Amino acid sequence: MNKDFPFTVLSSTQNATFKSVMKLRDRREREKRHLTVLEGYRELTRAAEYGMTLKECFFAPEMFLGENEFPVLKKLAESGVRMYQVPPFMLEKMAYRDRPEGLIATAEMLRHRLEDLPVVENGLYLIAEAVEKYGRIVIPGFYGQLPTGRLRVMSRGGSDITGAIAAAAVKAD
Repeated sequence: MNKDFPFTVLSSTQNATFKSVMKLRDRREREKRHLTVLEGYRELTRAAEYGMTLKECFFAPEMFLGENEFPVLKKLAESGVRMYQVPPFMLEKMAYRDRPEGLIATAEMLRHRLEDLPVVENGLYLIAEAVEKYGRIVIPGFYGQLPTGRLRVMSRGGSDITGAIAAAAVKAD
């Protein structure tokens, strides 16, 4: 174990920081605070690469699956993320997964707006409204493009073929 970065040890579920993270299990709380919860080595590293601002990171070394976690933790600490070591039972309470990997972080939600998408002539756009449990993607229907090139949600007057178009584009079964 190479913990050559600053961190705070949390050991009680009565701790205010722990309680604050637990409140993020509720969608309304996440939206109100503009924070999301990331879990696992892959999610944390991809979020950092994607440019998300991580705020806090909770780790339980006893639960790590490999040896790559400490370099990532050190890098997060160096970037200003508040680091907390917790016992496995606390991390399990915070976790969404059945088998947590020992890493959980909070991050600022990124804001994406339809108006910010670049317009490409004859482009095909797949717009996911949400990602549900188990990676199911929710795609709302009736998106279109105005003659000016601006993307717009169309009225519900016609038949919804958006799902079929998206499925064909990704060669879904």
